[in-house]
Amino acid sequence: MLFAERGDLNEAERWYRYAADGGDHDAEYDLGLMLARRGNFGEAERWYRRAADSGHHDAEYALGTLLTLRLHLKEAEDWLGRAADGGNDRAEQLLGVLLANRGDSKEAERRLRHAAEAGNYEAKQLLRDLFAHRDESE
Repeated sequence: MLFAERGDLNEAERWYRYAADGGDHDAEYDLGLMLARRGNFGEAERWYRRAADSGHHDAEYALGTLLTLRLHLKEAEDWLGRAADGGNDRAEQLLGVLLANRGDSKEAERRLRHAAEAGNYEAKQLLRDLFAHRDESE
């Protein structure tokens, strides 16, 4: 982490890899973040998966987000659901958006409401928009 803070990303990556290869799930996630920032999404996904498979909720969210960007929406929903169930309100909010986009407004509302209750401002805005859209439809 210190190397990353100093801007020595190559050295930081070397140490993250060392720890990740040793099974450190936080390092797997951090390495995934570093690789994604560098545009290496394929390898980032691999490291996110390793951390997410261990139950690392931030990695589950990161993997779900990456899969959303790649339009692998069903698998994204699965990972975001795991992260949300683990208490990640950002995952809950993104999952609510995906569910609303595919027409499951009841579950979208439940997810957005839960994220909003956790203090997620974007979820509050999206929930308001969902209600406004529902009122227009009625």
